[in-house]
Amino acid sequence: MSRIEVSVDIGASPEVVWDFASDLRRIPEWIEDTLAMLTVEPEPAQRGTVYRERSRIAGPLSQVTTWKISEFDSPRFQKHDGQVSMMAATSVSFGLEPSAAGTKFTLVFEYTPGNPLSSLSDRLFLKRNLQSGFQRSLENLKRLVESEQAPASAGQ
Repeated sequence: MSRIEVSVDIGASPEVVWDFASDLRRIPEWIEDTLAMLTVEPEPAQRGTVYRERSRIAGPLSQVTTWKISEFDSPRFQKHDGQVSMMAATSVSFGLEPSAAGTKFTLVFEYTPGNPLSSLSDRLFLKRNLQSGFQRSLENLKRLVESEQAPASAGQ
């Protein structure tokens, strides 16, 4: 199993960050290469929610991925298990904890390549590309959450 872990400090409370990250319809705004949410049932997000998204694989190529929320402990932790092509098992989890800035948000992506070709591509470039893509995604999350916080803070 391969594991990628990235974190970012966000200038907002864990509850605010949790609410933003748990709004599954907003995932394409911050997760790099997620093109669209196709379905989310039931809403709002909770343990057992199943959703389908369209994601970019490379260039114009895309795929539909189905995810199910297997753990949901507001506002601390959630885990999503997915069915991703060329992978035997895939999960992504979000962990939130208070920090000096407001919230430390940690994303963990775990996956098992599904065949020898995907194992080779993982060793050659996939893991490094995923790591940098997830770090950019967390920077997107930070920017979006903090920019939405700014108007509320400015008026106080």
